[in-house]
Amino acid sequence: MGLPYHSGPLQKDKDGNPTLGTRGGILLATGKNAFAILEIIHHQSDLYQTAAWTLSAGEFIPIIHITGVYLSPDNKLPTSEIKALYTTLNNNFHTPSQHSPQNLRCHHYHILTGNFNS
Repeated sequence: MGLPYHSGPLQKDKDGNPTLGTRGGILLATGKNAFAILEIIHHQSDLYQTAAWTLSAGEFIPIIHITGVYLSPDNKLPTSEIKALYTTLNNNFHTPSQHSPQNLRCHHYHILTGNFNS
């Protein structure tokens, strides 16, 4: 398919393709040359992962912020670490810009997605 991958702790399988292993995790696949992508890895472990991607594609297309989250269903994840993860998510959320007569659309949007097992 030829999609570029952007992710936290990617491993490679025997053919050199990206894999998340057996525990789960986050991954963003985009079309080739569809966006300029800025990636920030906030947390990276087997039990939880968060990453943020900022996608931009030109002057007339709004910026899209995507935050991916994975929380393992493993009960070994300390409550303090879960609280720190949610604090990171809250502090890094991009509120959409307000509409006005001069600004008929938002300049950026934020999508928060993931697997919240804990």
